[in-house]
Amino acid sequence: MSTLFDAEEARDRAVARAALGAGDWIVRARDAVQLVALARFDFTSDEVWDTLGADRPDEPRALGSVMKAMARDGLIRPTGEYRKSARVDCHARPVAVWRVVL
Repeated sequence: MSTLFDAEEARDRAVARAALGAGDWIVRARDAVQLVALARFDFTSDEVWDTLGADRPDEPRALGSVMKAMARDGLIRPTGEYRKSARVDCHARPVAVWRVVL
């Protein structure tokens, strides 16, 4: 039987694999997160995707690795809140709300 730890570990491995395949896109995504974070009190990945426009990696989970890395670097932090995504491909699933660290 799988545990929550197993599921989280599998998720983290998948996000890391997605980031490896994203190449230079990671830098552009970090720039987009910074732009959004400086313009808004709090934000979700929806606003980051809007800023990126048509600039998309083959694997959208790569943005998750960018958000986690920026949180590890102390640039942003999750608020513990969630909002329904407005992105059609997300089917209104809850997405984390983030805040810039000043």
